Amino acid sequence: MISRSTRIPYGRCTPVSRVTVKIVSYDDGTAPLMGSQMMYDQVMGSTSGQELIGGRPVSSVSDTNISHTFTVVGLRFNMPIPAAPTGKSVTVEATFVPTTVGTFTWQCYAPCGAGINGMGGAMSTMKWMEGKIKVTA
Repeated sequence: MISRSTRIPYGRCTPVSRVTVKIVSYDDGTAPLMGSQMMYDQVMGSTSGQELIGGRPVSSVSDTNISHTFTVVGLRFNMPIPAAPTGKSVTVEATFVPTTVGTFTWQCYAPCGAGINGMGGAMSTMKWMEGKIKVTA
């Protein structure tokens, strides 16, 4: 699991350069994507072009079943996170190779917050649906 501020090694040997992100979500609510957010239903930037949901490889999640995304625009990486079954969890895993060094923001692009457009509450609260990833040489 990647925490709010995580250091990722870059440019060392191949095994160290590969980063696996594993997210366990208990959120059973959905946040359907709209307009320019529609592209975030696709897995982007993973080494296989896919992510594993409960061990099953997929390349996208239906936009009507998305609960969150884990998106790092600066690294061209996106993981759509589906809604968990009620009372259970869903595990989503993907591997990527950082292509550059720097500090990057990750954030959720699904309108999973409060309010009419889903951008209030957690979505507008600093450090809830966003964080930093630092890729070092």
